[in-house]
Amino acid sequence: MCNHLTIGKLRGLQQISDVRGIFAMCAMDHRSSMQRMISKAEPEKVAYETFVEYKHDLAKYLAPEATGTLLD
Repeated sequence: MCNHLTIGKLRGLQQISDVRGIFAMCAMDHRSSMQRMISKAEPEKVAYETFVEYKHDLAKYLAPEATGTLLD
C-alpha cells in the first residue's frame, strides 16, 4: 500500500475500484473502432444516433461488471 496518499485520495481510489483494489474500466471512446464494429462495410457512414444507442446498450450491460465507464 502506498503510504504517501492522503486519506481523501485513497478513499477516492477505493470508490472506483473493486473489493480487490482492481480498476475494471469500460472505455467506449474509440470512434473508429466502434464504427468498424457497427458497420464493417461502411464504417464512415455510422450515424451519431447509432453511436448513442450502442454506447447506451454497452453501458447498460457492462456497468454491473465495470468500476468505471469512459464515454466520448
